[in-house]
Amino acid sequence: MSHRTELSPLEKGKILAYMENFNPAQIARKMGRDPTTIRRFIEKYKKTGTTENLPRSGRPPALNDIEKNALVNEVMSDRREPLHEVINKLGLSCSQTTARQTLHDAGIRSHASAEKPFISK
Repeated sequence: MSHRTELSPLEKGKILAYMENFNPAQIARKMGRDPTTIRRFIEKYKKTGTTENLPRSGRPPALNDIEKNALVNEVMSDRREPLHEVINKLGLSCSQTTARQTLHDAGIRSHASAEKPFISK
């Protein structure tokens, strides 16, 4: 297996600058990249007129960044509240497993909190 990396914006700019004076093979030698990579980038640039990468295919994430931040903030405000109640309170449409994984990625580990009796007078 080869190690694949995307072209950085700087590399894309260099390719566009070199395009006027050099062929793809010469550009590849100058930049230390595979000639096919350079050729495909130039073809895509001529076809689309942009250097931006196209969006990837695949299933979209269940939670966007705003929802993830809201989930983390809500859990941190009350660590004793059950996760399913937090999900319902925020109106998220994800499973508890997804929410738990999001919290785990944010560095929040699940644990059973100690039961403390309420102080009454």
